[in-house]
This record gives sequence, C-alpha cells and structure tokens, in this order.
Amino acid sequence: MYIPVTRTKIVLPRRRSDLLTRQRLIDLMVELTDYKLIIIAAPAGYGKTSMLVDFASQTNMPVCWYALDTLDREPLRFITHMIASIAQRFPNFGVQSFAALDAANPSQPDFNQIVTAIVNDAYENIQEHFLLVLDDYHLVNEAREIDDIINRFTQDAAENCHLVLSSRSLLSLPDLPILVARSQVGGLSFEELIFHPNELQALVQQNYQVQLDDTTAEELASETEGWITGFLLSAQTMWKGLVNQIRVARVSGVSLYDYLAQQVLENQPTHIRNFLLRTSFLEEFDAELCTAVLGEDCNCASNIAAILQNNLFVTSVGEDGQWIRYHHLFRDFLQSRLQTDAPQIRDDILHRLAQVQAQRQEWEQAYYALQKLGDLTAQAELIDQCGSELIKSGRSVLLGEWLDHLPSDLLNARPNLLSLRGTVAIQQGQDAYGYELLDRAEAAFRQSGDLPRLAHTLVRRAISNRFFGRYQAALNDAQEALQIAEKTPQLESVQAEAFRAIGSIYNALGRTHEALDYLERAKTAHQKLQDRQNVAMVLTDLGFTYSRSGLYAQALTCYEQALEYWRAVRNRAGQASLLNDLGVLHHLLGNYVQAAATFEEALAVRSSGTRASIRNRTPAAEVKLGKTFYRVCGGYFRRLDRWLSQQILALYPQFREPNHIEVGQRTMLPRRTRASTKDYSVASAIANRQPQQGTRHEP
Repeated sequence: MYIPVTRTKIVLPRRRSDLLTRQRLIDLMVELTDYKLIIIAAPAGYGKTSMLVDFASQTNMPVCWYALDTLDREPLRFITHMIASIAQRFPNFGVQSFAALDAANPSQPDFNQIVTAIVNDAYENIQEHFLLVLDDYHLVNEAREIDDIINRFTQDAAENCHLVLSSRSLLSLPDLPILVARSQVGGLSFEELIFHPNELQALVQQNYQVQLDDTTAEELASETEGWITGFLLSAQTMWKGLVNQIRVARVSGVSLYDYLAQQVLENQPTHIRNFLLRTSFLEEFDAELCTAVLGEDCNCASNIAAILQNNLFVTSVGEDGQWIRYHHLFRDFLQSRLQTDAPQIRDDILHRLAQVQAQRQEWEQAYYALQKLGDLTAQAELIDQCGSELIKSGRSVLLGEWLDHLPSDLLNARPNLLSLRGTVAIQQGQDAYGYELLDRAEAAFRQSGDLPRLAHTLVRRAISNRFFGRYQAALNDAQEALQIAEKTPQLESVQAEAFRAIGSIYNALGRTHEALDYLERAKTAHQKLQDRQNVAMVLTDLGFTYSRSGLYAQALTCYEQALEYWRAVRNRAGQASLLNDLGVLHHLLGNYVQAAATFEEALAVRSSGTRASIRNRTPAAEVKLGKTFYRVCGGYFRRLDRWLSQQILALYPQFREPNHIEVGQRTMLPRRTRASTKDYSVASAIANRQPQQGTRHEP
C-alpha cells in the first residue's frame, strides 16, 4: 500500500537561537535516558517541545523525531510515519518494516506483525542507543489501535530504543502499570517544566539584554505559575504592567492566554496581523503553499521572513527550514479570532486550501480542511474524486471511514459513492452488502447514461466475481467495461484493468491462449500509462500462464522482469512471491540446484520482515524446497557414506523427502488472489480469505 510521508513531520526542528538552555532539565533528561519509556506530560504552553529540541541538540544519542497531528489518528498513517522517522536517522533501517507494512492486508492489517517487523528491523540494523520522540501524543491518545501499537512496541523493543512521548494528557497504554512496576518508565511533569525566577531572569537577559530584578522575577513566576508561554506573550510588550494585567484577566474571567495574545496581535502592523490570521488555517506551510491559497497579493515570502524575525510564536520545520508552523496555542487563538470576526474569509480560505491540496493529491489534508468547514457535500465530492486512488493505494479502511461519516441520503444520491462503498464492503468481508451496493450503482449509471463510471463499477465487480469463482459473471462485466473503455479516451486505466481481469478469468478457466492474449494487452496498456507497479503484476500473471503453457523461456523472462521491479522498490512481499514462482519454474525445467537456491532466497526474503525462524516458513515453500533438495541430493546419497548423509540431514532435517504434496501444486486462481502477493486492486484486500468456489489445482 502507498501512504505518502510528510517529511516535515519526521525532521527534528531546528533549535532557535532564542531558546534558553535550562541545565537542570537537560540533566534530568540525561538521567531519564536509562528508561525504556520516557513520558513528558504537562498542559499546553509549558515548553515541552522546546525542551526536547534543546536536549536533542546537546545529546550524543541519535534522535528520531515524529511531530503528530490529528490526521495521525489513522493507524496506517501513524505507523508509516513512525517507520519513516526512524529511517530518516538510520538509513539502513526500514526495508523490513516497510515490506511488512506493504504485505499487510489493507482492510485488516495485522499491526502486531508489523510492530514485530519494526522491532526486528531496529534490532538488526541499529546497534547504538537512540531516542524516538513522538511529540504531541495527546492528539492520538484516544485512538485505541495506536495505543496498542505503542504498547506492543514499548514492550518488545530492544533496550537500546528509548521512546519519548510528549503529551498534554496522561497516557492510557494498556500495559503502563506493568512497565512502571518493572522500573522501565520515567518522565517529567509540569512541576519540573515550570520556569523558576532565575530562569526568567536568564531568558530576559539572553534575548532582550534587560536585567530583571529579583522581586519582579519572583512576582512574575508566581503570577504566571511558571507558565512560559504566558511570560513570552507578555515579553512582546516588555512586561509593562504585566502583573496587574494578569490580575485583571483573572478577576474578569478572561483566558490569560487570550488576553495576552490579543495584545500581541494588536501590536502588529495591519498587514502582519491579517497575514497571521489567514495563514493560521494552513496549519503548516511554506511560501509556495501560502501563495497558492491566499494569492500573489499576500506577499507570503516577505511576511514569513518578518514573523520569523520577530519570533511571533512560529517554528521552522523541514530539512531546509522553509516550512513553518505556529505554536499550537497561538494558532488556535488566531483561528478562533478569524472565525469570530470574519467567518466568510475563514470559509473561503479552507475551501481554497482543500482545492489546492486535492490538486496535489494530498487527500487527507484536503478532507481535514473540509471537515473543519462541516461541508458534507464538498466532502462527498472529494471522496468521489479520490476514492479509486485510495483503493489502488491500499487505503480502503480510511475510505470506508470517510464514506460511513456521510449521511445515508447523500451516499444514496451519488452512485459512484455506492460503487466505492460496495467495493470496500466486499474487501472487508461484507459480501452481500457489497454486491447490493455495486448492483445499485450499476443500475443508476445505466439509467443516467454515465458510461465512464459504469465501466469503473463493472471492473470492480468483475474482479470481485472472479475472486469468488463467478467466472461467467466476471467475464460479462469485464468485457462490457472494455467495450465502453475502448470508445472513451479518458478510460485508459479502466481498459488496462479490464484486459487484465479478462486475462485472469481465462487463466482460471484454463483457456491459456486467450489468457495470454489479454494479459499481453494489459501489459502494453499499463506500460503506456507508465504504471510500473501494475506492469510488474501483469508480468507475474504472464509468467504463470506461460509456464502452464509449457513456454518456459517466456515465463522466465516475465518473472525476471517483474522481480527486477520489486527489487527496485524494495518490496519484499513481491520479491518473495516472485522468487517462489521462479523456484517452481526452475524445478519444472529440471534445474534443481537453481530451484533450491531460489526457494532459499524466497524464504529468506519472506522471513526478513519477522523473526528469522524456521517456523515462519510456509508449509508449501518447505515442501517445494524439501522435494527439490531430495531431487538434487537423492541420487548421490547411495554413493556417500552414512556419516555424510547424516550430516546433510542434520543440517536440513526439514528437507527429508515429503510424500504428501506434489511439487508444483498450486491454486489456479490468478496471482493477485494469493495471500503472498501484494496487489493494490480490489482483490488485494480479500486475498487472505478462502475462495468460495472455482478453486482448482494444477496437475
């Protein structure tokens, strides 16, 4: 599955020159690095992130950084960024982890297996002690699956991995009491993070060259309760009458932060004030995104430089520091202010932001912007636009959640949404419901004459029907979709999918000559679309079909070309499956030594995403490898002395001659429906389920 990584989230923020190093906190953090889990828990504005950035800049331990936001509540997005954050710091890490993620069933991912792969990947490729910081963990703390992921990772990770969770709220990890009892948890609270009077004095001296007397410093520390954000807000006006202002805010019932932030905002020039208010809804932005949303008249580049220079609660993020984000409290204040004073401007900005992000295919960010608007119609239009892409990239669970948030009347009024929901339902095992929705979508498209979307729906249903062994129904749908696609230039992708579906159906029916014809067409169509991934999958189907037809040279060429792609993208699931097929082919050709070596490589690749153990090897592969070794060695056993035979069998006890399964036995379903193959089509999500009918075996 493909989940884009936002790189600004996994790059350690630059340490600002105005940060004050508080040595007592640095010393405490050094002591805490002996623990497996480090919790930094304090309310907003107490300097959790700043302290961690400061510590990261001083420690000798490598630091992996992951800044969380509300979009990360989706488990697959979360675990993808978690892997990427470690790989950002350790380039040798990630191949096994991403392979396990890539091989997961998109509809029902086994996160325990993925976490095991991450733990093993780190164990094998990271020898030194390191910190993994998850900043703003409270934004995902209510997501049970993410808590389970972190809980399992904390329990299983090697002792050189130290996980740091920074949060506004207390954690709810299931095994936290056990970890505490084992003395594996340490942390800091707001009591340690509050600024002491002498630290306030040092901060003022460092950044403003002003000497704050002891009495004023103690009074400020007392009145702000060591809350550094309130103190920094007041610093914008050089603390004129700050103590009295705090008292007025308290007795009037006004939020201290809002009271002080309002003063900061009012002290800015009009153009900066407007810029702050409008860009607050961009969440995280650079000059290019800002200009795309707000227009050329906004002078984004110069205004960004001005707010950075004046340190208006903004942080540079990303590898080059060109992206910025506001402090979350300041951002929330600005958003609330604009929503109150100019709601139409706020709505226009969010609509335009969603449009720009959709154009960039940043679907989750676009959906989040429309969610803020509460515009269900716009959400439905976005889902309509990106639904097929989400299915192809293995994001069916996310698509299903978005569709389920729509009211039923809106869903029923849009046949393409019914088609998408039906596809997701079948992937998730709701077969009857899924087919009902696909049938309703088909009827609606026929009635309205919407042939392009009818073709999409027919291909989706054809793939599902083929998986369940309903070959004639699948063939009828695929052929009709192909007829429509051939007459419509915009449907090249549907045409390619239809070619492959028809070829796979003929393959399952044993009509190999026709299967080869359509699969070759599918390969050509996907090549024209420059869709290398689907080209590799079709090549795999072709290799199997050529092999069945006795055309072994052509099969070998197809398999090797497909394997080249999976190796190039480091997809271990694809590599393992292709190597397995190559092993079968070499065995059929009588190349037993080559077959044995290929099966061994397949097993090694497949097991690299989990603990390396003979238990991880699939029975089918063991049988094939065992049979091959017997063919290779059996003729020589009679000429070897008993001692040598015993040594070989002791080395490979699992390779004694199997007598219960023939080599080459395999299901006749097309390659995409086997659980070991990664496929981004409709069939991928149901690959781990047993076919209900039509399963046949090769002689």
